[in-house]
Formats: sequence, structure tokens, C-alpha cells
Amino acid sequence: WVIEGEARRAIPCILEFDPDEPVAVKFRFGRKPKIWTVSRDLVIGGLDSNRPVGEGDFRAWTVTHNLRSMLRLHLVGGDGKRDTEALIDLLFRDVRRFITATRDSVPRAAEGGWFHESMTDIALARLIDSGPRL
Repeated sequence: WVIEGEARRAIPCILEFDPDEPVAVKFRFGRKPKIWTVSRDLVIGGLDSNRPVGEGDFRAWTVTHNLRSMLRLHLVGGDGKRDTEALIDLLFRDVRRFITATRDSVPRAAEGGWFHESMTDIALARLIDSGPRL
């Protein structure tokens, strides 16, 4: 649900997890999907807290709306010229079930090797790609 003032509007949301990139989860919102890739730990933190966790463009926390537990997301994004902001509520049980499945696929303890090796490779590749051209 997208929250617009007091009104709520349903939008499609698909959660994705790639075991080859176990530290992240993806949220695909809308019919022309806007994709947010965020830390799996941040989502877990939001499920475990009734206060916002995270900084910057993605924060998450648990709320109750109409006697239902929801994971509330606060998203800020844009192209630097026009920033957009959204509050989105997802059913807590659905997100918890999804996160449980990701943990079954790749336990948090198994992320360590991927993070250190893969993140270093990604950072180096980005530096090389963005370096000066001779």
C-alpha cells in the first residue's frame, strides 16, 4: 500500500532474492517497476523494530494498521533534480516469510565470504570503469 496523506492505494510489489548476491533483497514496485535494492539486514532490522532503522533513502520499521502488522518503508529517491518520497506498507507476515526463505537459501553466517570477495571485486571494477580515459 502506498500511503498518501490519509489515503492508501494498493500497488503491486514483488520481492526478489538472488543467492549469488545474498546481502541484498530487491523490491519491485508498480506496473512499470521502480526497483529498490537494499540490505537484507536492513529489512530484518525493520521487521524487528517499531522505530525506523536505516539512514538516507531507505528506512524500515514495523507498524500496526487496522489490527494488521505491516512493514513500513520510507523511500526517498530521484535524479537529483526531482526527489520523490513515498511511504509504503507491506504485510508483515509476507515479508517475514520471504526473509525466512532467504535465510534458508543462504544463512546470514554464510554471507561473509561473498561480501568480502565480491564487494571488493565490484568496487575495483567500478573504479576501473570510471577512471580517466587515455
